[in-house]
Amino acid sequence: MSTLVFVFTGEYDVASKEALKREFRRIESEPNVVFDFSEAKYLDSSCIGELLTLRKERRRRGFARETLVVPPGETAIKRVVDLCGLSQVFNVTRTYRPRAGEIVVLQYVSG
Repeated sequence: MSTLVFVFTGEYDVASKEALKREFRRIESEPNVVFDFSEAKYLDSSCIGELLTLRKERRRRGFARETLVVPPGETAIKRVVDLCGLSQVFNVTRTYRPRAGEIVVLQYVSG
């Protein structure tokens, strides 16, 4: 089994929306997806909207919920995730560790 891990670095706002939309369309049919926000500094509602649109399409295709890696502590990313209630839509964790035998494909996305 393979997992696609998107590692976000930098800031994501309306200026990043179209690039995120293109990236997310490419992975609609990936069976296992992790979004690692450990290195991200900022997310606005346009990024959250794209994540939710992707979740809706992947749910329609029968895929399990995606995992969001959110750093511990009081970070801007954690506050957005908490305020938006994203833990009810995604699996939210502090770290990501591949399971034994899992193949991980990393994709870096820079904001």
